[in-house]
Amino acid sequence: MLGVAEEQFLGKRFRAAYDTAMVAKTLDPFFGDGCIEKHLAVYRVHTSSLSKNSLTGDTDWHCVLGIKDRRAARREIILRFCRNLKLVHPDYNPSSAARGAYELISNALMALIEISVM
Repeated sequence: MLGVAEEQFLGKRFRAAYDTAMVAKTLDPFFGDGCIEKHLAVYRVHTSSLSKNSLTGDTDWHCVLGIKDRRAARREIILRFCRNLKLVHPDYNPSSAARGAYELISNALMALIEISVM
């Protein structure tokens, strides 16, 4: 099923890839020694990158990192980045979506840290 999810991702159907990986997790939550969780993480990041900030129309970087509180402290932003990094880093994640997800969370960190300094 993860092969199907990868094909959906490559076809730019991020939400479908995420949903397929969720089905795979439901069917066999222990498949691949945590491999499904890593695939889910990268698909979630890519899906979240489609969310736009209602005020600016830019990418909603809070959503990319999975932060609900728009007033999150710098420490929370860095913590969320590190949690995501462990799951999406291309050296440890076999998904073809990993490199893009890594770039997205890195961009989110830079954008949100810049905002938190202001």
